[in-house]
Amino acid sequence: MSAVEKSERAAPGTPRVSVLMSVYNAERYLREAIESILAQTLDDFEFIIVEDGSTDWSKQIIAEYAQRDVRVLPVWNVSNLGLTKSLNRGLDKARGVYIARQDADDRSLPERLQKQAAFLDAHPEVGLVGSWFMRMTEAGQPLHVIETPVADQAIRLKLFTRGNAFAHGSVMFRRECVEKVGGYREQFSYAEDYDLWLRIADRYGVANLPEPLYWWRSTASSKSVLGRDLQDGEVALALELARERREHGQDRIQRGENVGPANVDLKNLRVDRKTLAENFRVWGVDYYKRRCYWEAFRFLSRAVMRDPLRMELWRLTAGAALRGLTKPRTKGK
Repeated sequence: MSAVEKSERAAPGTPRVSVLMSVYNAERYLREAIESILAQTLDDFEFIIVEDGSTDWSKQIIAEYAQRDVRVLPVWNVSNLGLTKSLNRGLDKARGVYIARQDADDRSLPERLQKQAAFLDAHPEVGLVGSWFMRMTEAGQPLHVIETPVADQAIRLKLFTRGNAFAHGSVMFRRECVEKVGGYREQFSYAEDYDLWLRIADRYGVANLPEPLYWWRSTASSKSVLGRDLQDGEVALALELARERREHGQDRIQRGENVGPANVDLKNLRVDRKTLAENFRVWGVDYYKRRCYWEAFRFLSRAVMRDPLRMELWRLTAGAALRGLTKPRTKGK
């Protein structure tokens, strides 16, 4: 796993953070989302809002805030392009050292940007940081805190068991990192974030802050609810592509092959057990090489459960357990 060499600082005249939000027919909650960013304790940011061809009053609301605050920088899509393409348009405009996401129907607590930027400053090996988040009703009433895994190895375990370890709107990542891995991939419409997290985790550390700095609105019309089958299929595809990168250095998208709804039956795509086993094996070996033997054991034992006939996995798992029992415990990064 490579690391960013040092904590970056914004060049003179450029913002430290670029906040990126895509908006499509979000008038009901849009003011609340925008104001939660403008009220941040860290004020060295630009707020890029990509208006994605809305037919409600979203355009007028964004224009109103842009006139009021020079940090609000609208990007106007002529027609509706969808979330993934809109986010990439915003990334192209971003100048900040760090990129923070924000969804148009959620809100960020005032210290969110400050705490996440400080964390990335202090942890140059980390390319992506999220936070715990509060699940709220459509009316904005708190329901409960979602405690996502915090440590790097726990996040990887979550990702490789088809769990998204981050609330998309809660994350902040280094612009340099996301540029190196290729941004959001437009073959994905429902799991574009999950695919990006896997590619960032290929090269950099990942983390969550253990406090709810973000409030996520749970609505019946959300994309994750309406497109559950397609989202599950795209998650399976993202994991399959992660395995290809580990085995061959590139996945089929990076090789220029066509991948997406037009030529992949996403509804029927499932992650086979051997793919999951290989993903767990790779990260287990990575931790083993860093002498983090108990962390290696956790990954490798999961590989064995998914591919028990592969003798190599039993050998690696036993070796990690033996090393863990005979060597001082070392905490993984």
